[in-house]
Amino acid sequence: MKVVAWTVALALAILAETAFAGTIDLGTVGGVNYSGNSSSAPIVPNGVEIGPDAECASGTRLVGGGVEIGGDFAESQFTRSAPGDESLASGQSWVTVWANLAGSGKTASVTAACMDREVRRQFLIPPGVTITTDAGCPTGAHVVGGGVRLGGAASEAHPVAMNLADDSTDANTVPDDSLHVVVGNAPSTDPKPIRMYAVCRT
Repeated sequence: MKVVAWTVALALAILAETAFAGTIDLGTVGGVNYSGNSSSAPIVPNGVEIGPDAECASGTRLVGGGVEIGGDFAESQFTRSAPGDESLASGQSWVTVWANLAGSGKTASVTAACMDREVRRQFLIPPGVTITTDAGCPTGAHVVGGGVRLGGAASEAHPVAMNLADDSTDANTVPDDSLHVVVGNAPSTDPKPIRMYAVCRT
């Protein structure tokens, strides 16, 4: 019985690996490049959670994405449609996890939106200190997104604020130029690494 179950699981794993067409370039509009991936054949209603993922082209950064599953929405479900991470997939992929539960075979299409500029900053924040800092875009570019990541326990260090900033002198008549972050580290702890990045467009 175990051998049969393992054989079925292996067959389904191979199906999950080979059922997708592969990431294709969908073109660029307004400085945003779109990549897509889809099921190359309908997925049978077996309840197995599979992809596909859409990966950004080399040199670009993920800024968004989404998935569309064909057929009756009551017969399928997705449990993930989100950016990739180090544990599950490339950080520059839009990752999808879905399953066909009933009815006919279904296909899924996923899209990733990518841009070609990123500004990174990385440093240590000492204990007992709150830091206000920006990750600024190059001259002529404007921020469209970004994020911050702190090392260590959340009870010791965490962001206080994060927003698109640096428009105080132009009264919102010019797009923002940097990602603004306020982070704090509790006293009597170790220095904590902080990584912040801004995604920019011209």
